[in-house]
Amino acid sequence: MSDWFAEDLSEEQLRYAVRDVEFLLPLFDRLMGAARANGVADLVEQSFAYLPTRVETDLRGSGDVFAY
Repeated sequence: MSDWFAEDLSEEQLRYAVRDVEFLLPLFDRLMGAARANGVADLVEQSFAYLPTRVETDLRGSGDVFAY
């Protein structure tokens, strides 16, 4: 357990965050390459663009407006 809301992060937390990005960015590139190869990169990008809207509807209590 770690307090990620602390005003100052510990050296261990910073190392953890760096390692997280170290693996996630290459993974993202690889997955986007697969999306391009499968012809769905545009759909993936549109899904990413929707995420802020989904967060806003959740925060307002509306949830997934497409779940009907």
